[in-house]
Amino acid sequence: VVPPELAERNLDLGAYPAETQFSNAFFEADCDAFVLSLQPSVKMSLWRHRRDGWMFMPENRSLWSAADKAWLHENFDDLGPLGVEQAMRDLRELVARRRETSAAPFLIYDLCTALPGERLHVHTGMEDILSTRLRRFNLGLVELSQATGISVIDVDAILSREGADRLRYDAMHLNAAGCRLVAQEVADVLEDLGLFDRGSAE
Repeated sequence: VVPPELAERNLDLGAYPAETQFSNAFFEADCDAFVLSLQPSVKMSLWRHRRDGWMFMPENRSLWSAADKAWLHENFDDLGPLGVEQAMRDLRELVARRRETSAAPFLIYDLCTALPGERLHVHTGMEDILSTRLRRFNLGLVELSQATGISVIDVDAILSREGADRLRYDAMHLNAAGCRLVAQEVADVLEDLGLFDRGSAE
C-alpha cells in the first residue's frame, strides 16, 4: 500500500511510480519465467522516512517542485547507493520467496563494464568508479547463480564480443542492435529451459 503521505503528493517518479514501488504483484503473478536486471540495484538510491521508516526511490526528483524537494529533504534520509552485498541478499531473498509459490526460472541481466570513453590502467584512488561497481555487481550475480541456480543473461560478454561502443547509447542504454543481441540470448536461454520453441516461433 502506498503510504498516504506519499500518495497525496502525486510525485513524478518516472519509470518507478509509487504504485509499482509498493506493489506485491511480482510475488502474486503467474509467470512462465521471471526476467530481471541488475540495473535498478546499481543505479538506485533509496530514501527512508525518518519517522515511519518506509523507503522509496525518488526518481526524477530533480524535476520536482521546490515544495516537493523541501518535503523530501525535511522528512527523509538518503541511504546512498545500494551496496553489492545488500543487493545480492535482497535478490536471494526475492528468489527464495517467489520459489515458495512458483517453479518458474529466473533470468537476470548483468551489465556491461566497458564504459564509453574510459581508458584506465591505474586504479589507485578509483575504488568507487562506475566500471568497478559494475564489475562487483556482475561478480555478485555469478555467485548468486552458483548458490541459487538462477540464469545470468551475460550482457557484459555479449557486448564485449560484438563491440560495446557500437551497441549502446551510454553506460546503461543499448541501441536497437544491442537490444536485438540481448533478446537473442534470452531466447536461447528460454529454449534451453524448455520454455520457448524457436522452430514453432518462426
